[in-house]
Amino acid sequence: EALHPEELIADNGELHLHLLLDLKRGSDALSLIRRIVANNTRADHLAFYADMLSGRGFPPQALALLHPHAAEADSQPELLSALIRAQIAAGQADEALDHLKRLHEENALPPGLVEILADQALAHHDYDLAFSATANVRPNELTEWLQAALCNLALEQKRMPFIDRLIAG
Repeated sequence: EALHPEELIADNGELHLHLLLDLKRGSDALSLIRRIVANNTRADHLAFYADMLSGRGFPPQALALLHPHAAEADSQPELLSALIRAQIAAGQADEALDHLKRLHEENALPPGLVEILADQALAHHDYDLAFSATANVRPNELTEWLQAALCNLALEQKRMPFIDRLIAG
């Protein structure tokens, strides 16, 4: 690795990365990822590696990877999604919810993040936000658990518009 790092990255980068993650060496994995993406910082690549770090138990490293690109996230749904998931995994759910809520209020929330917003709103007992976030989504397009949670809440709170949409399919 020390003699020919570019060859390691080109030939064995992914294998090396998985080994580092298996060995719980998150900081070393982040360093390797930064070298891998140094010449290609496409949003989908950054999101892929951030999700890999978060999914393998290294959300702080995922946030560190995404931090230099955070300003671009609102205009790049894949990057935004990875950032939000990393924030939630890192225990920064309040910040993630604030970010999603702001985008929702600006009518700029990417469709792929509606469920995460609704889930976080429910977790924070902001039921009006959960229903508002899903108002333009057909209930059968939501995951079953989110449908069930919203349906139960709608019945409890007698939110007929949601129930009517659920019945209509």
